[in-house]
Amino acid sequence: MSNKYIIQVVIVFLRFWCKMPAFHWDIFLVPLQMLVGVYLVVGCGAFFRKMNWYPAPAEMPLYKLTVWVLMPCLIFERILPANELIGDYRNLILPPIIGLAATGIGALLGFSVGFLPKKLTGLQNWKMLGTFAACVSILNYGFVPIPLIAALYDSLDKTQAVLFIQNLGSELSIWTVVIISMSGAVNRKTLFRAINPPTCAIVVAILMNQLGVYPYIPQFVMNAIKLLGDASLPISMFTVGISVADAFDWRRIYRHWRRSVRIAFWSCLLRLAVLPTIFIAVAVYAPLTIEIRRVLVIHAAMSSAIFPMVLSRHYDGDPATAFDTILPNSILALITLPVWVALGLSLIGQ
Repeated sequence: MSNKYIIQVVIVFLRFWCKMPAFHWDIFLVPLQMLVGVYLVVGCGAFFRKMNWYPAPAEMPLYKLTVWVLMPCLIFERILPANELIGDYRNLILPPIIGLAATGIGALLGFSVGFLPKKLTGLQNWKMLGTFAACVSILNYGFVPIPLIAALYDSLDKTQAVLFIQNLGSELSIWTVVIISMSGAVNRKTLFRAINPPTCAIVVAILMNQLGVYPYIPQFVMNAIKLLGDASLPISMFTVGISVADAFDWRRIYRHWRRSVRIAFWSCLLRLAVLPTIFIAVAVYAPLTIEIRRVLVIHAAMSSAIFPMVLSRHYDGDPATAFDTILPNSILALITLPVWVALGLSLIGQ
């Protein structure tokens, strides 16, 4: 009987997708190709690290270059030319709030798993639960959404600018919601880390945009900013690959595979099913601008960010739990992300 129901569900699913116009299939293929490309670059970083062609001491200088120079340049290059950025005041006020709220909702859902029996979740203590909630809560708001929106919409479209403004809320949530969930502590040092080059660059770029500074910037300066900004994403992905390689441990996975499978199940369920459903529903029914709707759909489809895997080593988290939480839903996103993007954009009429 159960097999009969499964077959019926599959048939209904296939009928639904076969009836969709070709335009939606085009949207389906764009994020899939983008995600595969991102994973290939991350894989290059992991391969270089495993082959010891990229020594561990070189990771920090490359990370600082990305955070202090390349990413701010990318932010300036995308926000400064976005004429009439506000257009509707909601484009400026709501995105950071949505970015913070999305992470907060994800953290609450992550902690709610703690009410279930430990044998069912694989989360044996508070440190593991806090790390799980932190990793589930924060989505991949940079590596895939930035090139994906650039591929879907024109460079002068306000959607790209709104993406970075929403990323401001996501960036702030990394150093507040995520760190607090992981470490279980709130202090001045943690909150002070929210003031970093990318967040400052977003604020300054918005102010310069509103003051109309862009037409007075020499073109050769903007060309240099663009060259540096274009380098930010591949170098960031390469650096993430190095972190993934350092965290990968076959022996640990073999010893605790049952626990890893349980954590992976709840991670994929929350990050790739429950949270996308919530956020796409908000994008469809809330009174938002079309730019915010697009960004919310793209963010809703994302897997967990990989950066918390690095944070777990420095903020009293559990690196093994971070690995078991992030890697499975990042891999499964190859299937779910294109589906959610195609479905979400079709529901908002885009």
